[in-house]
Amino acid sequence: MKKFPLLLGPASLFFITVVASAQSKTSEPYVPDETCKTSMQTLTNNVSNEEKADIERMVTSGGIYSVFRLILGRDSLLADFRQELGDSEFNRIALETHDALDVEQKRYWSAYVDYKEALDRDLRKKYLSKEYVYQQEVRSLITCGLKAVYLDPDPDAATFRGLASSSYRSGRFGHFRTAINTCTVAKSVGTGSQYLEPERWQGSQFVVLDVSFKNEDTEGRLPFEGALVIKQTDGKKLRYDSSETIMAEGYGIGFKSVNPFITMPTKLVFRIPDDITGEVLWEPGRNPDGKKLWCTFLNNGSPVGSKAR
Repeated sequence: MKKFPLLLGPASLFFITVVASAQSKTSEPYVPDETCKTSMQTLTNNVSNEEKADIERMVTSGGIYSVFRLILGRDSLLADFRQELGDSEFNRIALETHDALDVEQKRYWSAYVDYKEALDRDLRKKYLSKEYVYQQEVRSLITCGLKAVYLDPDPDAATFRGLASSSYRSGRFGHFRTAINTCTVAKSVGTGSQYLEPERWQGSQFVVLDVSFKNEDTEGRLPFEGALVIKQTDGKKLRYDSSETIMAEGYGIGFKSVNPFITMPTKLVFRIPDDITGEVLWEPGRNPDGKKLWCTFLNNGSPVGSKAR
């Protein structure tokens, strides 16, 4: 394939196109053609447009999660194919990518998989249950697509290398090398004193960012806390640019300049809804490109995958 649809394509790309793409380059069929064709035809002719959209989303996203599970060394249908089908170029590149990922990258992608699977849990429960009349056809599409991907003789290695070259919790922002050390979500900040805790409001909770600012300039510079951004499942971005004032040592920035090559640790606290779902990001200040660092994923207000890390 010229591109790897599971990682690069939009969710609207029906997963069965991956089967056609990979099958066209293999000399021996790994799944009877009629099985895939019949399953696709059955679903096309018998399910509603709403069901088609649901199945498309579930099968496509399920393929994505299976790829990441293989790369992360977790249980995966793709991992099971090695015993059934032998090794493959795709499997080799996936394992190389696993070895190339650092702890930060593995943490992000593991949380990403858990988050996305949580969002699709109801779809899987509905369309893969024995009660759904076409569950065998849906399972067939998943198997056909994943086997096509596994046996693709020319997977896009550059796409995999990109996974190992991204930084999710540290980066250069203006004069500072900035990093998130931990990100926690809780009903209280954890100052250790009831008198220093911010007031609790019904329907809200706190995101506590343990961060560091290293001044890489030749003179003292003032860091800026920036804003918390929550990207919801519909693509809408909520911006929280007002942090909580915590009158305790080790919190906030104030107007304290940081001298050259000195690292200032601190904690930033933002109040967010306690039932929100989305990806939580931090956008440090003095950042005209709007670059962001990853904090966590929330499902109905609770951290998914990577909690207090």
